[in-house]
Amino acid sequence: MINISPVIKKSYFVIIFSLISLTVMAQSGEFRAFKVDLAIGYAKPSGSASSTDSTTSVNGGILIAIEPKYALNDNFTVGIRFETSLSANSNISSDTSSSFIGTQSAKSATSVLLTGDYYLTTGTIRPFIGGGVGIFYTGSASISIVDTTLASADGDIGKKVGFVPRAGFELGHFRAAVEYNIIGKSNNTNYNYWGFKVGFFFGGGRLGGNEGSGGRGRNKRSPNNRGDDFVR
Repeated sequence: MINISPVIKKSYFVIIFSLISLTVMAQSGEFRAFKVDLAIGYAKPSGSASSTDSTTSVNGGILIAIEPKYALNDNFTVGIRFETSLSANSNISSDTSSSFIGTQSAKSATSVLLTGDYYLTTGTIRPFIGGGVGIFYTGSASISIVDTTLASADGDIGKKVGFVPRAGFELGHFRAAVEYNIIGKSNNTNYNYWGFKVGFFFGGGRLGGNEGSGGRGRNKRSPNNRGDDFVR
């Protein structure tokens, strides 16, 4: 059995060291530097298990993610994304002899990624583009039934390096994004999936609390309102 503990430890060390180095160099202007994103969404697996004779097919799943971030400046943030997705496929078909053929499968992907986002504006609505790279821990299981007989059963567990391009927008503390998780195949199972996510974030608000100003004429802070800035 392969011992992956040293590899995992080295990966975490590189990520933490990179974030510490970037934090030391960071300068944030209009927005608070630290924030934490929380999101849920719909996971859409790439491809389909449907055949040309399929009569019924269901293919989809859910995901949940948390992503602490630090702003290097008002337009660029770095972070670490922790995400888990679970999807299932149910396919019922029939062949030329009218035999019932059913396939049930499920797969999951848990990831730890180093991420970066570039914000195109500093206004009220903030569209962004970005991405991430890191480790995906994958697993799958499937069974096939012909009429009432179990025809086959299969499973797979693995660890792969993948990356994620993404785009979306933020409005106030609301965030929406579309991501494509590129993981690849293992044991004939395609682990790539789309993520359609909505959520909100703590922190990261505009300094002075002037969320709609776009940075123009924002309120000056005084010793009396520093506590308010911390909680926004």
